Amino acid sequence: MPAKTDVKFPGYMSLDEIEEVLFTEADLKARVLEMGAEISKTYGPLDKPLVVICTLKGATTFFADLIRAL
Repeated sequence: MPAKTDVKFPGYMSLDEIEEVLFTEADLKARVLEMGAEISKTYGPLDKPLVVICTLKGATTFFADLIRAL
């Protein structure tokens, strides 16, 4: 498990507010790339565009990263 000091936090947050860090930024980026590759492999070349919809409020940054990984 990563240490708090290994992770960048926004300026408005204090280390005292964080109980534990589960994933680093690098962990998340790697997993998003894996998911993008898996989706691309599953659907392969399509004769029409793949339609994707983000329905979770607050998930737009993750969703944008995932779409870029496709």
